[in-house]
Formats: sequence, C-alpha cells, structure tokens
Amino acid sequence: MPNISDQQYQQLLDSLIGQAKYFLEEAGEFYPYGSVLDADMQVRPVGFYSENEYPESNEVLKQLETAIKDGLKNGKYLLAMIGVDVMIPAPARGTTEKRSALQIRIYRDSEDVTIMYSIYEQTADGFVFSELFEL
Repeated sequence: MPNISDQQYQQLLDSLIGQAKYFLEEAGEFYPYGSVLDADMQVRPVGFYSENEYPESNEVLKQLETAIKDGLKNGKYLLAMIGVDVMIPAPARGTTEKRSALQIRIYRDSEDVTIMYSIYEQTADGFVFSELFEL
C-alpha cells in the first residue's frame, strides 16, 4: 500500500467535514456518507443507491461500510472515512445533556477502523466543528 501523506489525510478529512457542513446547512441533518482517497490519490465522495426513498440510517451505514471495505480489500481505495450524524453525552459531568456531533469512522484497511468525534453547533456564521476527539 502506498504511503499516505499527512496532507492527503487532511484533505480527505476536510472533504468529509465540508460535506457535513453542506448537508447541515441545506437540510439540518444528514444520512451517513463517505469519502475516499482512491488508488489514483484522488479524494472523492462515495455513496450507494437505495430504491427506498427514506432508508434507515443503519441500512445506509451498513451499505457504505461494505462498499468501502470491499474497495480497500481490492486496492480501489487507499483510505476511507464515513461521517455519521450522532448525539453524544455533553462533556460536563453529572448531566444527561447530549450534543450533536459528527462521528468520523476512519478506515485504513478493511479490518482497521478508528472512530473520532467532532461536536458541531450552528452559529451566526454557519456550522462550527470542534477539534476531533475520541470517546
């Protein structure tokens, strides 16, 4: 597998976060979606077609994961990420409050996934995302 530079990794991450911002600004929410660094070292979005106009998010996520893992196994993709709209516990202790967050699933190969989070909120200037963190 070719080495992936920090710049290429950041480009893919920026693309994924940019897509989330777009979806939130246009619809206020989003289905799971993916972006990949392909074998030609190009960042591109990945999706799947469902005959169901309103598929369950879990179905979308499962189909994306399958397509991405297959692409990583056969060398079509070098790195992949999936963005998922989630609610996570607020950082303050002793509260049951939950915050909206972007869950980022990072696939370096078909067996290795790292899960990171970025809390987002809407401001007067649009949606703002926190630094990435693990739970």
